[in-house]
Amino acid sequence: MEAINNIESFNKNYMSDGRKEKKRTDILFLIIFITFNVGLFGCAIYTAIYADMGKILHGFDSFGNTCGKDNTKSNLPNIPGLSNFDATNREKVLYYDWMNPIDAVKLCVSVCPKIKVSQITAFEDYTDYCMYNITAKPTDEKYYSAQGPCPSLPIYPSNSIFNRCVPKASELVAFTSFLKSNSLKSFGERLLADVIGSYQSILILSGLAFLIGFVVIILLYILTPILVWAVTFLSVLSLLVASGFLWWQYAIMTGRIPSTDSPYIDTDKNVILGFAIVATIATIILLIIIIAIRKQLLLVVALFKETSYFIRSKPSIMIQPLLTAIVLIITCLIYAVFLIAIRTAATPTLKSLGKLNIINYTLSNSFYVIWYIVLFATIWWIEFILSCQQMIIGSVVAAWYFQRDKSKVYISIFGEIKNIFVYYIGSIALGSLVILIVTIPRFILSYIKETCTAAKNPVAQFLLKCCICCLWCLEKFIRFLNKSAYVIIAIESIHFCGAARKAFQIITSNVIRVAALNMVGAFVIFLGKLSVVALSVTVSVAWFQKFGIDFNSINSDTNNLQLENYWVPLLIVSLFAYVIGHCIFTVYDTAIDAMLLCFCEDCNMNDGSPEKPYYMRTQLMEAVNLHNDTTSAQKYQSIETQ
Repeated sequence: MEAINNIESFNKNYMSDGRKEKKRTDILFLIIFITFNVGLFGCAIYTAIYADMGKILHGFDSFGNTCGKDNTKSNLPNIPGLSNFDATNREKVLYYDWMNPIDAVKLCVSVCPKIKVSQITAFEDYTDYCMYNITAKPTDEKYYSAQGPCPSLPIYPSNSIFNRCVPKASELVAFTSFLKSNSLKSFGERLLADVIGSYQSILILSGLAFLIGFVVIILLYILTPILVWAVTFLSVLSLLVASGFLWWQYAIMTGRIPSTDSPYIDTDKNVILGFAIVATIATIILLIIIIAIRKQLLLVVALFKETSYFIRSKPSIMIQPLLTAIVLIITCLIYAVFLIAIRTAATPTLKSLGKLNIINYTLSNSFYVIWYIVLFATIWWIEFILSCQQMIIGSVVAAWYFQRDKSKVYISIFGEIKNIFVYYIGSIALGSLVILIVTIPRFILSYIKETCTAAKNPVAQFLLKCCICCLWCLEKFIRFLNKSAYVIIAIESIHFCGAARKAFQIITSNVIRVAALNMVGAFVIFLGKLSVVALSVTVSVAWFQKFGIDFNSINSDTNNLQLENYWVPLLIVSLFAYVIGHCIFTVYDTAIDAMLLCFCEDCNMNDGSPEKPYYMRTQLMEAVNLHNDTTSAQKYQSIETQ
């Protein structure tokens, strides 16, 4: 009974899951973050006053006219018959060449094309898409081009998407046949044809890659011990083989080993001797390190299994990358619209497009300042969202770890998100700002190195590269420290700087454990990502060999257009698979780092006595030769759950 009372006294400042009672952290930086965003909102209002939002909603042509609007009083630079045009009845934007929209004229039209127009005669009969100052339709093909005065042929039936005429998907697939049947030999066109024709298969195979990622996570629980020891064994074996081979080559060169064959390496024997010595020293050092950290490798294996067990028991954590991706996409779209709106508030000026005069927009100084503020805000918000992801994962891991009975624990990821936004949002704002302060100077130096003429000096190039490298290393370290600090905040509910200091102390006092986890863990996670990609590519190869380009036409040999370059959709699927694998294993990587910090905090706070039993599961205790004294306070003992 006395032991139980001692536990109650010890945990009086802790919640039921072993973490300290929550309190709001870094309120000052929350105020700064809110103030900055209020100012940003003011910039948005100022931009909206001067911006022509119709250019975003309805689009605008190459002559400065906003579609769906009377531009006769817009005071645009004069291009006779083209600028200052009444486009009230022309609400859609048509690109004269949709395959090359940047170098093509765009025009306001009343309706998007409804039929396919391949010949000039059909163009004369059914459409009216020439420039505003063209009254009689030209009969010469040279007038039908990306620069006008009439659009390049063929014109495809299009849908109106955000008032932009976009060719229909069915026409894009038909365009594949057009490219191939008309013997257009442009390499880029053939690649585009394969992508367009296989887009449905690409989407399905990308979805399968997501399922493969989950299967690999489950397999890691079983295969991690094998992988860790295999990596260790192969590392030692490769160095032993390299050392032996180099010494053998050196012995042949010096005549100490009689051989009728010439050595495989034709170079100076002193160079071979140097490499052999280096390889031998590296082998000895690696063996010493492995012997020294063999117990830590057991901990690494246990942490990987513990993390896999956590993800299996809390699979809802895997929706977090999806939530992050959705929020990132929405944020990037908002800021993209903001930046576009700033461009529409610019001053119209004349510009040449081939032999044609068009209107371009130039920003004033005030809008340049706003543009850079918005760019700064965009990067800050991206870092803020990524930091939220790390905080959420760390918080969920901590909430799960510091539970006595992990078989009955219920942790809502949305509940943790609510707690984070109520209590810790200021700390996340500060952490993301610190990353930003380190990142921006590196970007500036990289820009100077690439663009500034004075920076082409070899000495200047060397100094800039050194500075960029140092900032890159500093950024990587701060990102790692931030991720650890968020876990400490979730456990201790302390301010960011205090959490970062404590995280640094934990890392330095457990440097061998951290190093072992990062060295071996990084390779295992890389193998996990590689497995997702390899399995996805294998499935994709079988898919395309079975179904060809169009899975809907399996039973129709006449419509099944085969791929000309299988590697094009395979490469796209591989990229999607890598992105999916990266997202899944980002959760795994963050969770295993958080698990190590929770383990270290558990060891710091508790000693396995009846008054302070460990929170870790039995497998983790066995890996580091710890145990709970369960003779008293049975209700608080660590319960084994499998």
